[in-house]
Amino acid sequence: MVCPPPSSVAELTALGLTFDDLPPAAGTVVVSVERDRALVVLSGEVDIACSPQTDAACTVVERLGGPVVVDASRVTFMDAAALGDLLRLRRAAATWELRRASPAVLRMLELTRLTEVLAAPARAASA
Repeated sequence: MVCPPPSSVAELTALGLTFDDLPPAAGTVVVSVERDRALVVLSGEVDIACSPQTDAACTVVERLGGPVVVDASRVTFMDAAALGDLLRLRRAAATWELRRASPAVLRMLELTRLTEVLAAPARAASA
């Protein structure tokens, strides 16, 4: 039986698991909200198959309207669909920080010339 990946850090913890327990090839997008900030953790092969998870993360970020920190240190592969999802997350965030991007993520950013767009911190526009 194939179980869907956990959708939050709390769900992962409730299962008695850590990110290290997840299969490395399975792409996961996990979002948790701490105070007014969203933490989005990407791991494994983040591709079009992760889009439903990323859509859920975007919904949380859009509703929160606050800062977003993305931890991409455990990403082993990223495709164009996942890159588009990251752009959507960035647009929804009041402020943005891409933290600890893996070599796979950095390579994708370099190839698409989006390093400055996604790797640089974004600040909310002043009114």
